[in-house]
Amino acid sequence: MDLHQVIREVSAQLDPFLNNSTTISSGPYQLTAVESNSDSVSDDFDKVSYTVKTILESGKENAFSEQLGEFISAKEGEIEKMCNFHYQEFVQSVEQLLKVRLGTANLKSKIMNLNGEMQEAGSKIIEKKREIIDYRKILLNIELAMECVQTCLHVLDIANKINAQIEKGKYYSSLRMLDDLQTTHLPRIIEYNFARDMQLFIPTQRENIRQAVVREIRQWLGTVNERTRAVGKEALGISEKRESKRLENIITNGHSISLDFIASDDLDVYDAAGEHIDFKPLYKCIHIHDVLGKRKLFMDQFEGHRGTQADLVFKSNFILNCDDLKGFETYLQDAVGFFIVEAVIMGSTQNFRSRTNVELLWEIASEKLNKIVVDGLQECQNPEAFFIIKQTLTSFVYILQGYGYAVDKLRTLILSLFDRHVELTKMSCCEQIIETIEDDDCTPVTVENISEYQVIMNAIAFEKPLASMKWVSALSDIPPPNDGHDRFPRALPFSKTVPDCCYLIHTYVNGFYRFSNGFDQHHNEMDDLLKKSLEGILINTCGASLSRKLMDNDLGECIQIFINAEYFGMACAQLEGIFTEKKGLAKGQIVLQASKFFVDFRDVCEKRIINLVRERIDQYISEAAHYEWLATVVQPKPSTYLQDIANFASSLLKSELSLLRAENRQKIYDGIIRHLAQSFMTMLVTKSGKKISHAFVETYWKDVQFLEQFITVLGDSKIDEQFAELQQTLQFLLSDNYEDYVLTDLRTKVYPRVNPNNLALLLEKIRPEPSFMVGLSAAQKLKAKTIDSVLKFIREPKVAVRSRQYDE
Repeated sequence: MDLHQVIREVSAQLDPFLNNSTTISSGPYQLTAVESNSDSVSDDFDKVSYTVKTILESGKENAFSEQLGEFISAKEGEIEKMCNFHYQEFVQSVEQLLKVRLGTANLKSKIMNLNGEMQEAGSKIIEKKREIIDYRKILLNIELAMECVQTCLHVLDIANKINAQIEKGKYYSSLRMLDDLQTTHLPRIIEYNFARDMQLFIPTQRENIRQAVVREIRQWLGTVNERTRAVGKEALGISEKRESKRLENIITNGHSISLDFIASDDLDVYDAAGEHIDFKPLYKCIHIHDVLGKRKLFMDQFEGHRGTQADLVFKSNFILNCDDLKGFETYLQDAVGFFIVEAVIMGSTQNFRSRTNVELLWEIASEKLNKIVVDGLQECQNPEAFFIIKQTLTSFVYILQGYGYAVDKLRTLILSLFDRHVELTKMSCCEQIIETIEDDDCTPVTVENISEYQVIMNAIAFEKPLASMKWVSALSDIPPPNDGHDRFPRALPFSKTVPDCCYLIHTYVNGFYRFSNGFDQHHNEMDDLLKKSLEGILINTCGASLSRKLMDNDLGECIQIFINAEYFGMACAQLEGIFTEKKGLAKGQIVLQASKFFVDFRDVCEKRIINLVRERIDQYISEAAHYEWLATVVQPKPSTYLQDIANFASSLLKSELSLLRAENRQKIYDGIIRHLAQSFMTMLVTKSGKKISHAFVETYWKDVQFLEQFITVLGDSKIDEQFAELQQTLQFLLSDNYEDYVLTDLRTKVYPRVNPNNLALLLEKIRPEPSFMVGLSAAQKLKAKTIDSVLKFIREPKVAVRSRQYDE
């Protein structure tokens, strides 16, 4: 039941007793009955509720109950009086009182319940109040704790920032923050254990920073080790480019050079080191160690690491392989890069790298390099390797000389390479000349345009090498092209052997002077050495190779070799003029033995060409010349193989032989005609059958006449002399008067060139013989008798002696 409902019921039950403003007083508590009406019910309710509230708050429920009981008893007495006076009313009152009593009991029960509920509600409120008080204390503690935590968090944040700075590599700022943390922030919270731990950890953190810097510098040193080669490579490349420009200026201006020049323009090499290596980590590490007061410790560690790296580079078991110089170039690149880095460090820091220590490393490296080169080149046969090593060492010396390193030992090493290089360069040149000659296809060089023409002419015309020699212009017998008349493609007389070999000789001379530049030898001594080497190249190599090729090739190639030999002779004349000019005209004309060699070699070529032509003609005759020795009918046309011979001879004269000089061409041409006549005579005498017929002789005579007519068309005036024996022999065999040969006057006049021995053989072949079935006719018998007489005459002792003399 709701509290307000209970109060309303109590007020309703007490309503009859509250009229006429009656006051009941008993003990310390009083109940006042106030006249009430319908308008004052609410006010009475408020009073009752206030009274009940006061009783409940003061804990006087029992007193209230007792007084209420007394009040009830008093009322009962009054009621009894009233009842006596007013019985009926009394009975009604008693009934009402009984109801009131019942209501009061109910009210009491409800009040007790209400009191219990209010006690329970009050205890909860009190508990909540206590919780609120506790919470306020906790909140205060939290606020105090938060202030402390904020202070600590600030310190920890600084510590985290220090770690972050360390991770970012900002070691100097980390040290500054550590100092600030130690002197400013930690004293404020030093009462905390973690602050004291941090205070103790600061030295360790400083050491961690130093270790981090050391780790970073180790990584940097690893990077330096990796990029040292790139630094050396670029530095050597810059030096080589500068040297190339220097040589170009020397060639243009005509001044010689020496190894002793100022390498003041090596600053670009210094910059090259900075492009590959960032030295900031080193400077930062030095600075950090300075701040920590541990510079000496870092210097010792750095020196030890660089010493270890030097041992890896210079004390390794590197062996120079002259067939593959990449390893040597890499070795020098490592060395150059290493000492450039050392020079940069010494130049960009103060009192960090010990010059004495660096110079000691340089001394070790120089001795190691000297030993590597000397040992590696003992068995080396590659002249190009010597030149590359010399060039690389020269660049090496130029670069490191510019950084103040002592290079006297390396200069001596470079000078020691000269004699061996001359020998090996000559060997290499000879090998290439031999290969060039052997690979030559012996065909004239064809140029497609003026540019190719100039390239070829520049190759065969020696020019001034390195401003040390003055060379003559191109060969005078090859006219330059005229844009208005000469057209391309154009064939030159010689094959590629001539320009290629001249180019190789030219390259050898250039290499000789290029390698010798900067040395102090007397120029005349060097020229004598060059002359001697060239004699050996031209005679023992070029000449010998041409001789071998001459014996191993066919006709066209041999003719081309003959032409090539002429141009090699011209090249020798050029060289003679060069050496004469260098020696001075007052000392006389310099003559090379190679000039005489090529003159003699041309004679050998002529003989070889003639022999090859003979072999070709013999081949045509042996393979295609098929005669019917006992033919009964004369062939109306010349034999077909003669046309092949004519075509061959015509083609030979118009192609290969046309490239020869007139006197050489005529000499070879005479030999060809002579051999044709001898071949036809030999075929008639020795290769014909045991018997020949008159018709065969007539056919053979027609073939000889065809050949003579062809040769006459070619314009040879000596054909009668060379074909005389063959002509007279055939004319004799075709004549009807064999006995004329017996007559001395007729024989001397008509058949002076007939060989008696050959004639005897032919007469035996043409002499009629009876067959198995048919005998000889009278005319045949007469002819046989005449032949026998002539044979008898030929075989007489005097004639036989004359025949032997003719053969001789």
